[in-house]
Amino acid sequence: MNSQYVELHRRPPLSREEKDFYKRIISNATCAVYGCFTFKHKLDEQKAERCFSSFVKILSSRWRYRENIGWIKAVDMTLSGCSDYGVGLHYHFVLLSHAPLSPEGIQERWNAAVGNSKCELYDLHKKGIDYILKMQGANECEWSFSDNLYLFDPCRTPKNKKERRLLKRQNIRQARRVERASES
Repeated sequence: MNSQYVELHRRPPLSREEKDFYKRIISNATCAVYGCFTFKHKLDEQKAERCFSSFVKILSSRWRYRENIGWIKAVDMTLSGCSDYGVGLHYHFVLLSHAPLSPEGIQERWNAAVGNSKCELYDLHKKGIDYILKMQGANECEWSFSDNLYLFDPCRTPKNKKERRLLKRQNIRQARRVERASES
């Protein structure tokens, strides 16, 4: 696996090349949603991780196009300004998809099921990736990304049959969406 895709924890601030790498991935996604998720109840990191993973899996499987959703997230243990519950553990994230995502829909679903959230379409000019990784290296913050992030890297060459198959499916879905849009 390419070293750029290895989960990174507690490292010095991102280099210019690393920031450019993440910006390239985010800008290549058809849709990127930036946000913060909090939890109503105090959860340990493992339960919170399962909750986040399950939520993204549900979005991926039930979304209109059944598209893969990638993510970059920071697990922050400091108090969140997004929560009414006074919880420490919360996530800052970017969700990536080649299908349209609704920040309002994501926010509504999280708020109804799990806790508080604030979501918006990602704006490259607001430097959201810098904010997500702001506390990189601090003991109270860890960050990670999904194992399918390669789907959003236009420079990546598939490494195995599974990656080639997923990229092929994704390209077929994108071509269908473009075709449908041009018919409208």
